[in-house]
Amino acid sequence: DEDEENRCYEKECRAVDQALNLNAGPLINAVLFRRSSDQDCVLYISVHHLVMDGVSWRIILEDMETFYTLVRDSSCDVKHRRISSTTPFINWAASLSERIDTLLDGEVSAFWLKQNVQGSVLPRLTDDKADGVGSNADDQMDIVRDEVSESVVFNKDDTYSLCRNVTKKYGIDVLSILLGALAKNVLDLIADTDGVTIECESHGRNEFYPGCDLTRTVGWFTSKYPLHFQRQTMLRDKPGQLAFTQSLLDAVPDQGISYGMLRYLDATSACSGWVDPEIRFNYLGNMSAVSSKNGLISHIDTSLGMTRSLEQVRDVVLDINAMITDGCLEIKFSYGKYVLDHRFMDSLVANYHQYLCELVQQTTDKSLAATDLKAAT
Repeated sequence: DEDEENRCYEKECRAVDQALNLNAGPLINAVLFRRSSDQDCVLYISVHHLVMDGVSWRIILEDMETFYTLVRDSSCDVKHRRISSTTPFINWAASLSERIDTLLDGEVSAFWLKQNVQGSVLPRLTDDKADGVGSNADDQMDIVRDEVSESVVFNKDDTYSLCRNVTKKYGIDVLSILLGALAKNVLDLIADTDGVTIECESHGRNEFYPGCDLTRTVGWFTSKYPLHFQRQTMLRDKPGQLAFTQSLLDAVPDQGISYGMLRYLDATSACSGWVDPEIRFNYLGNMSAVSSKNGLISHIDTSLGMTRSLEQVRDVVLDINAMITDGCLEIKFSYGKYVLDHRFMDSLVANYHQYLCELVQQTTDKSLAATDLKAAT
């Protein structure tokens, strides 16, 4: 029975996840499921995020495929086979402290000081708006168990149009479109604020010094940084809004890593006392490519383990993740069901969806009937 088999997988995978221990180890754990002879094996690998990021998975999968092929073909002694290495993560991390002095003054520090304008307080759920959902948000702990999500999903044609035609028409990239649309629609729904600050993410793999090569280095390099959008700036028409967003992203120093360096590595920096924005946005790009080079190893669609503990306190009020899988763009809005006003969230998701649809319509004669707006919990 397939359902029973999946339940068995999920139970074992959760046990693998729960065995991870930050204090005593392990930080990596795995289990192999051997299925019937006509089915592929399933290897579940659980790795703590402190150990590696999404880019690292591609590196790991390539290496796994290399060694698997060698063993299968018996082409050489695997014990004596070496794969080319790049700069160790620990060496790169040590170089960050050495670069701090160059960031304390000048244009880099000045740029980040301009982003220290929080703006926007997302509407909270109150008793008169709860509609049976729960009590006042002040009495609730915002934990993963209570997280709900709403998603905007575009079909392959409209995803292609948004990523190719719209970007070409306006001379901007996909991130600028998605981020600019978000800032505009948040500001449209919150009248009593001069702007909105959004936390963004980048891969963080900056090669700061001669000889530094991170192309095959495994680790967690992710950079997080704030960007502030003033209401006055986003009152422009769509081309103006998107052009401003692109110019703001183009001005980000060192792909955002310098913000984290100033905030966490220098106690005297003005950034050290800042608080995180309420909104976090992350565009992961095309995740369909997360498989081994020759396709011997690929991910499965079934969700087996847990990416987070259900009792973990959420670290951001509104978390938005966008990615392309199997040619389709999905933007997922996640928030605590006892925290944010659900009516606000419904309006934000619907308006955001409409904004992007209008951009697609301007570059294609095809109907958007296949574009799907769905809600999930």
